[in-house]
Amino acid sequence: MTMAKAGGVSTRPRRGGALAVAGLVLTGSGMAGMLVAHADVSAAQLGSYSLIATAPGVEMTEDEPPAQAHPEGQGSVPETSSLLQNGGVGYGLSSVAWPGATFANGGSLVALLFPGPLGQLPVPIPDAISQAVHQTAPAANYPIKAEARSGSAPDGKFDAGPGSTLTAHADANRVEGVGAIQGADLPGVATYGSTRTVSNSTVDAGVGKAVATSAVHDIDLGGVVKVKSVTSTAQAQTDGKGSSTDGGTVVSGMTIGGQPVSVDQGGVKVGDQSTPINAAASQIVNQALAGMKMQVFLSQPQVTHDGASASYNAGSLLFFWNPPGSQNVFTASFGGARVSVASAPAFDVNAPTVAAVSTAPSDTGGPASPAVAPAASPSPSPAGPAALPSVVAAPAARPSGPAPAGSPRSTLDGLLAAARFRGFGFGWVVAALAGVGMLALGSRRLVADVLDRPARACPLDGGQP
Repeated sequence: MTMAKAGGVSTRPRRGGALAVAGLVLTGSGMAGMLVAHADVSAAQLGSYSLIATAPGVEMTEDEPPAQAHPEGQGSVPETSSLLQNGGVGYGLSSVAWPGATFANGGSLVALLFPGPLGQLPVPIPDAISQAVHQTAPAANYPIKAEARSGSAPDGKFDAGPGSTLTAHADANRVEGVGAIQGADLPGVATYGSTRTVSNSTVDAGVGKAVATSAVHDIDLGGVVKVKSVTSTAQAQTDGKGSSTDGGTVVSGMTIGGQPVSVDQGGVKVGDQSTPINAAASQIVNQALAGMKMQVFLSQPQVTHDGASASYNAGSLLFFWNPPGSQNVFTASFGGARVSVASAPAFDVNAPTVAAVSTAPSDTGGPASPAVAPAASPSPSPAGPAALPSVVAAPAARPSGPAPAGSPRSTLDGLLAAARFRGFGFGWVVAALAGVGMLALGSRRLVADVLDRPARACPLDGGQP
């Protein structure tokens, strides 16, 4: 009979076992972390994508019947946009009263087209004139803007005055446009305070996002309609398989003729849902709107979903105003943040190779034969001489095995896999190595303490075998 040394059981076997178990757990954790990291990198990829966000602060139009074009004038104050597409193509814009891409870049367009049709006529264009046009035409581009393009001009900025800034940024993974103005005053029409709009388009870890936000404060229309703030938010994301959207437009502190009101797609409501209808207040509001010949609405969000594609328009606070005694018609829209996303998953490197799905006949070593036999000469048919000749179908191909190791497809698979895999995290590698070391040391101690210890005589046996 053998037993441990008198005075207690030795703790060395326990320590060796604990060390081995800890090493095993640490090794498993490190290996699992590396596998998960590899799976995340290989699975979370987008093959193609388009992420667009637009955030207008205040959009206004002015029109009248005698105008030669309708509307007679329009603009956004401010407006930001961000666009990010696959291949790292990004464009960011922040502007005040943006007239549209064509008119805003009219000077560059003239320089690109000049001399245009004149060059097709027998009218010589002096080099000095051509050079002068190409040098001065870009100056006709719309100046109040900040633009950014990934690769060529990643950052843009325009100081629009004290407290007002327009900025834009664009790189392969993030595009942003920010517009902030201190306020604006259109005498006799409208005033509003600080306004800020932000548009963001980003792609990260296989997920594309587009976010647009705008906030307009202290709105005053003709001294009759006042709004404390209008905040609009729109966001959408896509992962190549599905998409989601969220957002909305919130109107706070709105009064008409000094009476608190709420507004929805049906028009103005006096008070709110928790306040009983007040006939006197309703009369004041209705008279104020009728006297200004104004209508007020809050458009509802518009959402579309189609797999990995989605769009979202947060809705706007809309005013239609025809001032008494004037032919002019004004419309004002506050809010209206909108986004649009679309994507497709990355190319699957585990998909069947080209050779496995090919329907072309295999090479037998003989002369190459066309896949489609030459058409036979037309033969009489019930359809008459205009009938088309029959076409001989291509011969069916036999199933083929995987592509050779040196085929272009296998090379492409390897390049795609190498491009997507960014390596294991350093911490997981250290954890796995430390776990292996602890497991080896613990196992050695456990073997030495349990199996190789010499037997001891039991004192109760009195030394007898």
